[in-house]
Amino acid sequence: MATEWGPVADWVGASVTFLGFVGAIAALKVQRKSVDAQLEQHNKTKSDEEEAQRKKAEALGSERLEKKEKDARAVKLTVSAARPKAPPGSKFVDKPSFVVTCGLVFPTGNLKYTDVGFEVPDKELDGFGFREVMDDRKVTKSKTVNGPARLTWQISGDYWPHGSEADAKAWVAARTFATFKDPSGIEWKLDGNGKLVEVSKSVHVG
Repeated sequence: MATEWGPVADWVGASVTFLGFVGAIAALKVQRKSVDAQLEQHNKTKSDEEEAQRKKAEALGSERLEKKEKDARAVKLTVSAARPKAPPGSKFVDKPSFVVTCGLVFPTGNLKYTDVGFEVPDKELDGFGFREVMDDRKVTKSKTVNGPARLTWQISGDYWPHGSEADAKAWVAARTFATFKDPSGIEWKLDGNGKLVEVSKSVHVG
């Protein structure tokens, strides 16, 4: 029996060593999973914080922009181009004239707008038999408007010369715009489709 203990002891020792090695590997795997989980949680927390900061910055930027554009967006530019429709249950004896109207409306509150310009497609419609009904654009010659105020340009004619009458409003809107400085001195351009943009200033080097 004494001669058999040696090999048995070696076997037991090797088994213990192997089991210890396996246990160490298992412990490393568990530790690695824990580290990976912590890293994933850290990255998620960091990502959530960055997203929250981004949204906060966007909200702050949007609030500042809204405040900056407040007085400019209070100005409205309206466009219409069509033949008047008869009230329900009635009809015109003669075909009504085709009417083009552009209106520039400044808000209430006695706000002062300067460097006002109001461009309409009058020259592009000149020579097609249109008659001037109203033109308040002469007011803009002073370049200053104190709200509330409404400037109207309106003409009428027998027919629409530029394609389909259904497309006339879009045609007029694309050629109508207003420029002005709001009470804080910022210059803007507002087109017939309602798009408002701040006018960039050219930088002169000299």
